[in-house]
Amino acid sequence: MNPITLALRAALEATALLAPPLVGRAAYGLFGRPFVRAKVGGDHERTVMARARVSTLDVDGRGVRVYAWGAGSPVLLVHGFRSRASHFAALVPALEERGHTVVAFDAPGHGDSPGRGTTLPEYVRIIRGLWAEYGDFAAVVAHSFGVICTFNALRDGVRAGKVVAVSGVSEFTFVRDEFVRQLGVSRRVGEALSRRVEELFPGIDPVWRRFSAGYRPERVTVPLLVIHDEQDGMVGHDQAVLLTEAYRSQAELITTQGLGHRRILGAPGTTEAVLHFLAVPRLLSTDA
Repeated sequence: MNPITLALRAALEATALLAPPLVGRAAYGLFGRPFVRAKVGGDHERTVMARARVSTLDVDGRGVRVYAWGAGSPVLLVHGFRSRASHFAALVPALEERGHTVVAFDAPGHGDSPGRGTTLPEYVRIIRGLWAEYGDFAAVVAHSFGVICTFNALRDGVRAGKVVAVSGVSEFTFVRDEFVRQLGVSRRVGEALSRRVEELFPGIDPVWRRFSAGYRPERVTVPLLVIHDEQDGMVGHDQAVLLTEAYRSQAELITTQGLGHRRILGAPGTTEAVLHFLAVPRLLSTDA
């Protein structure tokens, strides 16, 4: 465990002992922070990013770095937590060649966007802002945390023809539990964080259910391709199964072997599967 994580864990545990009412707020303040920014990985990523048309999207007064390539029907790429737009570099040229405008962004606190961190609702507002600018997406290709954010955006009214979920998070409780696990904090800190999230997002249904990708599946009727590695050490394959089951009549699951959580994005088989899925007309099944 790195020194930053150790210091944060100690601070939260001390707050839980000395000022219990404040620990939930303190934990939530750290909930969306990546702490370390992912770097552009290698010459190919640098080359692809150097060709991008770069702009800034204002979201709640924060400038979000946006990248675009090519011309044609728009395809949105949504990166995950502790990631960045450049990690989709293997997919960008292939989508350009198929006649798409490829759009991606660095979330606040990620890549080249300013800020310390972001939240799921902020991701939704970014996706909505890009939808307002580019129009209905031919497809959205999302990775990891970006998957759960994409489904929330679609339920919020964003329109897309198809969705590809790579190494995706399906349950919002997974996001909370992974935060608690990575910091190594006690159960009381995790429970305080849960209470704080529930206070901030009240509703008839629990926020942990409402923010999950499988909530109200009847509101997201687009064809869905789920790609997930069986040995994914960050987001377990069970998340892919849950997502596929939630959208069973419109979903297809491809399970890979040995590609892990991030390397899967650059794998030739992933690019081929995405291109095939986007190119082939698909009719939704009427099966229950």
